[in-house]
Amino acid sequence: MFFKVTKVSDHAFPDDAWVEQALALFGLTQDEVVEAVRGFQSSTALRQDTGHQQILAQELERHLGSVLQARGLIAGREQYSPRLGERPDLALSKDGRAPQLYVEIEFRPNVEKDLVKFQIGANTGLLGLAVLVLAESRDDINPAYTTMPEFGKYRELIRELKPSYPLLLLGLRGHYVEEGEQPEPPPKGGTSRSGTPPAPDTSVPLEGEPAKEPQRQQQITGRSLNREWKVGASQALYHRDGAWYHRLERFPGAFFDPNGYVLFRTREEYERSPYLSIGKHVNVRSGISSMPAYVRIRRETAT
Repeated sequence: MFFKVTKVSDHAFPDDAWVEQALALFGLTQDEVVEAVRGFQSSTALRQDTGHQQILAQELERHLGSVLQARGLIAGREQYSPRLGERPDLALSKDGRAPQLYVEIEFRPNVEKDLVKFQIGANTGLLGLAVLVLAESRDDINPAYTTMPEFGKYRELIRELKPSYPLLLLGLRGHYVEEGEQPEPPPKGGTSRSGTPPAPDTSVPLEGEPAKEPQRQQQITGRSLNREWKVGASQALYHRDGAWYHRLERFPGAFFDPNGYVLFRTREEYERSPYLSIGKHVNVRSGISSMPAYVRIRRETAT
């Protein structure tokens, strides 16, 4: 029996735009990192006489290192601080120097320690992006290991912590398969990158439906609108008022508001736009809906 990942949940802190901007420094997108985790299958058969979760963590570390290095990254500096000996599970960069992409894969009750290490990396200026991989449900990996950290609990903890650096939290689910077993085909009608059918697009909960959790699941992002509206942007950023965005780094790039978008096909088109004030961030004086290139999509349920 070999463990295979079947679904990956993700949450970006403090928001998708900041994490996407950080990933752009490494030539990656959030979807690519999610798919890298989702492509993992263990090569070591399940053993009942050992803590198999640690074997899985080591194999996943090697898998992610291989996939991300194939995308042009190289091994980075394996310390969060030159004055401390703390090391990440995986450190990658574009050229071996800062900024670094630090990955921690945690199937043991050490998440708080990982968060401290990430903060140290941010303080030293080495950390460009933190990626924390947890189990979404310990039952998938080792139900007897009751202290294994789970995605849902730590998503809420990190939300309250409010990290000062970009952090991508991933929660994996999977099951044990026989050697040579093929994955199930995706459901008809398409799938989300987590491997589940896309949820209906509505911001109004049904009668009797809990309010908070559906709101989190239906959060509007540039990535979701880019996919839904088939805009084809390499980088897609969203702002509710259409007036403030992070800088675009990949093109074609697009700015979205709840009702439409503006697509910049080239960097020159973006940088020469008289409607944008580009500094550390981008201000749009009267909102992107005032721009001649604005494409309006009727979407009354967007918030």
